Amino acid sequence: SSNNFFVRHGKYTTCDLEHPHYYISASKVRVIPDDKIITGPAYLVIADVPTPLMLPFGFFPNKKGQKSGILIPTYGESINQGFFLTDGGYYFGISDKVDLAVRGDIYSKGSWGAKAISNYAKRYKYNGNISVSYANQKFGEKYLDDYNELQNFRVNWTHNQDTKARPDRRFSASVNAGSSGFGRYQN
Repeated sequence: SSNNFFVRHGKYTTCDLEHPHYYISASKVRVIPDDKIITGPAYLVIADVPTPLMLPFGFFPNKKGQKSGILIPTYGESINQGFFLTDGGYYFGISDKVDLAVRGDIYSKGSWGAKAISNYAKRYKYNGNISVSYANQKFGEKYLDDYNELQNFRVNWTHNQDTKARPDRRFSASVNAGSSGFGRYQN
């Protein structure tokens, strides 16, 4: 009655072939049309070979068009700044012509950073992207002689004219501006 489908031994893939190269196989699948797909225990299959990569459950979007959502951060350890989570944030699928990703970084020794990245395109006219970044970087122990703190920023912009807009001319631009210490001492 709610237009939901229940599938036993289902496969989920983004491959368009009749026999996909890869898929996620699950014993129980619930499909909510134009909304989401929910699975029970599932595993990844590549070239018809099951892999040991298992999921206790799956939650997959099932909508067409531009999507917004959470960007999962990367974790690790830096010699100079400690343990970190980087590039976590949120993606805004504004339209087919413009998008925006807002990301952040945080380090256990007190450093942090924020950035906004936007891509734009007008079919057969132009495309490009712009990113703005700010970082507050702290190195060493606060009350020791080797302690250093830097505030850095960077702006990057690239723009390209599509060759179909003017076949006899080509235009592109690239602007990179920022403080001199940006990106230094990352590891």
